[in-house]
Amino acid sequence: MSMVHWCLFVFRNFVFGRPFATAVVKPLSNQGATSELDPEQVMQVDITIPRPWRVRAGQHIFLSIPKLGILRGLRGHPFVITWWDRDITGLTVTLLIKSRTGFTRELRRHVDKPLRVFVDGPFGIRHNFGDYGTVVMVATGIGIAGHIPYLKELISGYNSCEVKTRRILLIWKTQRECQQQWVKQWMDQILQFDTGLILEISLHAQEYGKKGLAYGTHDELNKSFAPLDVEGLLQKELSARRGRIIVSRKPPAPPATAPPPASVLIN
Repeated sequence: MSMVHWCLFVFRNFVFGRPFATAVVKPLSNQGATSELDPEQVMQVDITIPRPWRVRAGQHIFLSIPKLGILRGLRGHPFVITWWDRDITGLTVTLLIKSRTGFTRELRRHVDKPLRVFVDGPFGIRHNFGDYGTVVMVATGIGIAGHIPYLKELISGYNSCEVKTRRILLIWKTQRECQQQWVKQWMDQILQFDTGLILEISLHAQEYGKKGLAYGTHDELNKSFAPLDVEGLLQKELSARRGRIIVSRKPPAPPATAPPPASVLIN
């Protein structure tokens, strides 16, 4: 760690008269309308930040939690910021984490307990989807976590006339009903702020043989049980596109955990 990096780390985490950053882990398994077990054991981690910054879509942080042990807890672990809220009380960033081994497995053992954390960042390369008239996002399972920040930013930018985007299509394939509950609270907010109705969500459940039907109260949110036909959806979008179109099938992620996003630009 360079001297500049170390100074930025201290600046972010040590604020006179304020407590350290605190994280609270909430299990998303078995929550919501479904009683289905979630074998992926996804967690929502809410972190209060002592020194706020302007969060942008695509940013990630390195998270250290001393409580988890010297080897696991003191090492920084990269996670994409899925959601954020800022008000007069400060900034709260939210991570959507899938429990695997090591750090994330140990983190799951500290559910609903305030944990002192250290935040390094933010980092990340900004991808300005707002320069395109039509934005198509394709996600599978927990991959939706990387697209949520861009949806939030694009809808906000449209409402404030700061982006060129006039059409957003989100194609999301889920393997289990419980996966839809992971981001429901944020999707509800995004749909509520979509006053221009520029967002259409094509939700594809891994349950074949059932008739497609409307899902939720939003006119542009549809649920289908038919096999996902990405090519057909893209062809339909191309025939009616508004301005330049970009297709993103992998959200930006920390380089230590995933490759860069795969996007296709069509002029």
